[in-house]
Amino acid sequence: MRDTKNEKKLEPLKKAFGDLYDKLELRAADLTDKASIMKAAEGVDYIVHTASPFVISVKDEERDLIRPAVDGTLAAMEAALQNKVKRIVITSSTVSVSN
Repeated sequence: MRDTKNEKKLEPLKKAFGDLYDKLELRAADLTDKASIMKAAEGVDYIVHTASPFVISVKDEERDLIRPAVDGTLAAMEAALQNKVKRIVITSSTVSVSN
């Protein structure tokens, strides 16, 4: 997560996980900062990668949407491999199929 203290962003997780929420360990990472992703993956068993850039007004699709999404996903996969993560879950968005 970009901000593990943002209550507005945490509320849906709390609601979805209910009593199990307290078993989650959320770590801060930035999709465009590979080092932060690598650090966030240290010592974890599982990674859920749901991040993808979402920009309403895009000047350069490759630079603003595609590269950050691809590079962030590759960094998460590399972090999982390097840290011998048991499982990584990667989700996408309906934006990936819109034109």
